[in-house]
Amino acid sequence: MKIQDLIYFKHLVDSTSFTKTAETFFVSQPSISLTLKRLEEEFNVQLITRDRTSRNFQLRPEGEILYKNAGKIIDLLTATKQEMDNLETQTVQLGFLPTIGGFYLPKMLPAMSKLTPIYT
Repeated sequence: MKIQDLIYFKHLVDSTSFTKTAETFFVSQPSISLTLKRLEEEFNVQLITRDRTSRNFQLRPEGEILYKNAGKIIDLLTATKQEMDNLETQTVQLGFLPTIGGFYLPKMLPAMSKLTPIYT
């Protein structure tokens, strides 16, 4: 299974359109259909039920499970890649709400600069 297949599947469900999904990723519509087929073969289930007359589809219970977990998998892989990148660059990311950050950040930065070497 390719990670891109999960990305396409999640977008397909969100957009409810094979055509829109293909256009978003600059691929052909049959590519999205092949992605769906690969996922169905991988899990040995049918993920959607298509109504070709109205060009709609319904998620089957198996498809709902995959959709729910695809977002988690994509997020986890993104976080893992970011963590690995941060390890190489020794970067630490801090997140603050704007109201809190404006108060704490000026107090923290001088103390933090003493902990890190300064490169010239």
